[in-house]
Amino acid sequence: MAKVIYTVMSISTAHVPSIEADFGDVRVLPYEYGWVVFVTDPELGGCSDWLEPIMKVAFEINCTLIKFDSEDEVYAMFKDFELDPPKEVNDAD
Repeated sequence: MAKVIYTVMSISTAHVPSIEADFGDVRVLPYEYGWVVFVTDPELGGCSDWLEPIMKVAFEINCTLIKFDSEDEVYAMFKDFELDPPKEVNDAD
């Protein structure tokens, strides 16, 4: 039986815009602490705009999977949605 080794890019769920984020037309598996995304060639399209820069890096470094996990690192090179301040609500009352 042949063994398969997967290379995983592991990053924080802070790089995902919301818990109901649209990943596009890529294969995504949710799990208790985040999501696992199968890497595809970003030139083929299919992934959401927010995911594209992450997918490009994962593809360039020959990863098979991207693991978004709540306990993983936040990287400055990718947008951090947790750091976006909440929008102010103006009461017209």
